[in-house]
Amino acid sequence: MIANQLAFGLLIGVGVFLSACGGERSSAGHLEGYSKAQMIMPAGESFIVYNAKTLEERRLGLSRIQDKDFDASRGMLFIYQDSAARQLWMPETYFDIDAFFLNEELQIIDAHRALKHFPHKAHEGNVPRSKKVLAHYILELKSESVLAEKLKLGMKLKLRN
Repeated sequence: MIANQLAFGLLIGVGVFLSACGGERSSAGHLEGYSKAQMIMPAGESFIVYNAKTLEERRLGLSRIQDKDFDASRGMLFIYQDSAARQLWMPETYFDIDAFFLNEELQIIDAHRALKHFPHKAHEGNVPRSKKVLAHYILELKSESVLAEKLKLGMKLKLRN
C-alpha cells in the first residue's frame, strides 16, 4: 500500500515536472505543416516565406499567431492558381501586416500597408480587410519588418523552393 502511494506520488511529480519543462506551445505551430520557400529581392536579400497553397492554409493564414511567435524576417505567400480579384481579412490576428499583391511574374503591382490586426473572431465585429486587387499572389509581412519597408511597387521578386 505504501509502495503504491509512493509510486502514485512519483508519477504525479514526474507529470508536473514534464508539464513545467514543456513550456508554452507556440501559437505558430500550424505553420509547421506549410511548405517553405526563399523569397529573393532584386538586390539579393532573401527571407523565408510560408506557402499558403491550399484553401485551408489560405483561410487560416497568419490568424491565431501571437506577435512573439512570428519573426519579422519571415513572411507568408498566398499562392493561387490564377489571377483574380483578391482581398485579405484579418480575424484573430495579433500584429499589423503589409500586404503586397503580385502578378504571375512575382512583380509587386500593389500594396496595402499597415493593415490593422484584429484579435477577435470574425463574428465579433468589423474585421479589417485589405483593398481588392487583381493579383496572382499575395505576400504578407509584419508591418514592423525592415523587409517590408524595402519592398516597393514594380519590384520583381524571385521564389526558390
